[in-house]
Amino acid sequence: MLVCTVGEVRVWPGASNVISSNTNFTVDIRSKSDTERDDTVKDVAAALARMCAARGMECAVDRTHDASAVLCDGAITAGLKRATAEVYADIFAGAGGVASTAIYTGDGIRNGDGDGTAPAESVQPPVLISGAGHDALAMAEACPIGMLFVRCRDGVSHSPLEHSEPEDVAFAARVLWRYLTIYQSTGKRARDGEL
Repeated sequence: MLVCTVGEVRVWPGASNVISSNTNFTVDIRSKSDTERDDTVKDVAAALARMCAARGMECAVDRTHDASAVLCDGAITAGLKRATAEVYADIFAGAGGVASTAIYTGDGIRNGDGDGTAPAESVQPPVLISGAGHDALAMAEACPIGMLFVRCRDGVSHSPLEHSEPEDVAFAARVLWRYLTIYQSTGKRARDGEL
């Protein structure tokens, strides 16, 4: 996984009919591999230097922040996957409550009517790779970490347009509750994807 984001662009003087004499922009480069990230930073910096040199322009690249990649704990990830599958199965068995409306197929149609046809073993929750670093990096210094994501409308997050349906929040809350009460309070731990 490699994610590169240009999140900020500033041009000077910034008039619609004036060619910019100075342009600054940020490039955020994230990867689960430190080597891949570092190689990409070098490649981007070299490409920018070549393009600017070909046009007789000055170019400076400043690395303002570096943070090593942190991976989520395999046991926590496996436990959250299992808890998700079990909550999903509960909903199909008719024990879903408000969270039952959070179950959809890929085309957005509700899948299941409480007939008990979706055993936990048949559900494979997706495992996402997150570039999130803020909380995860700090917590990983103190303890193993894991993440549970709540679905956002159109996949938009960290934006004023971000929105999660209450049913999706309720589903995630049930998954977290199940994980904490069953897999942590009882001492059960998932290892290498098995419980």
